[in-house]
Amino acid sequence: MDPAQEHLATALQKLEEAQKPTTENKIGMKAIENGALKDEAKMELQKTQFGQAEHIAEESDRMYEGVARKLAKTCAECAKLAKTSDDLQDTPICTTEEHLRTQRMLDQLLPDLNDSCPAAASPSDPSSNLRPACPKLALKLRADL
Repeated sequence: MDPAQEHLATALQKLEEAQKPTTENKIGMKAIENGALKDEAKMELQKTQFGQAEHIAEESDRMYEGVARKLAKTCAECAKLAKTSDDLQDTPICTTEEHLRTQRMLDQLLPDLNDSCPAAASPSDPSSNLRPACPKLALKLRADL
């Protein structure tokens, strides 16, 4: 082989050796670029998911606040109804006691009225038993009530 060909062969061999790391570097760079693209796609997906999660959280907060307001209103209404129920339970007892006391008093006074004032009792008008004809008994009846 002549020296030019040897020189060419040596240069080609050195070129081939120099290209190996470059090729390996290109392969490594492509792998890194692919990884970066995948990471970028993941980040975009996570941004979208984060935005959706943020929207869901805001909506949940609004719903929670609405439910909390309704609960507070319902609790207030329950307390009001409980008080009304207590008041109503006390009222019939009082009313019943007053009714019985008035009935006993009338049961005692009406016979006295009929005996004292015969004109007050008229068989044709049964309600006349309720109208006192004697002023003295009428005053006593009003005072007792």
